[in-house]
Amino acid sequence: MRWMTTVVVAVVVVGAAAPLAAQQPQQQPGSALAPPKTFTSIFATGYTDAGALKNGENSWNLGSGVGIGASMQRQLKQGLTIGLEGTYVPSVGMEVSHPGAGGSAVTEKGNGSISTAMATGRISTGGGGGVGLYLAGGAGLVGYSMPALAGLNSRFETDFGFRTSAGLEYQFSRRNHLFLEWGKIWALHPGTGVDKQTNKFTQLRGGMRIGW
Repeated sequence: MRWMTTVVVAVVVVGAAAPLAAQQPQQQPGSALAPPKTFTSIFATGYTDAGALKNGENSWNLGSGVGIGASMQRQLKQGLTIGLEGTYVPSVGMEVSHPGAGGSAVTEKGNGSISTAMATGRISTGGGGGVGLYLAGGAGLVGYSMPALAGLNSRFETDFGFRTSAGLEYQFSRRNHLFLEWGKIWALHPGTGVDKQTNKFTQLRGGMRIGW
């Protein structure tokens, strides 16, 4: 799958570049070449399985997909940054099962999209020689563009959601970093009875951070 190719390429790049990191001189804070405080990130992102939702008698199964994302973060102190991010996965397979005539189950398939908009934070947890580990999290909105299935019109629905993740980062220049990240998203679907639920799914991402 395309998301697997993205992950494999990112791992190879980080692994191949790591031995060169120790040769880079380390700059002292406050010097003319001090690290930047603001970072813009551009990355590929994807879901291996986007979970399931239940709406009345309809059960929605959400599949995999690959998309893009961007973020801007500001460093508050050494190793800690906060900011905003958005992601968009334009084509996610969606399958809905619902009761048919005579009580038999009917399954329909289509394609929708998933997008997120969150406030985020990231903290470094270790590393050296230009290679580091970090933990990240965020909270905001998860949006679903649902196809016209089960007799319903196409529509857009939003849930409150949050995410947690862990990542590997390689600083190949003073202002430019590569990163690879794995995490979980929890989308809290409102409602009562069977409609109130939490949809949990895995998110993978890899890309570049540019400091300025």
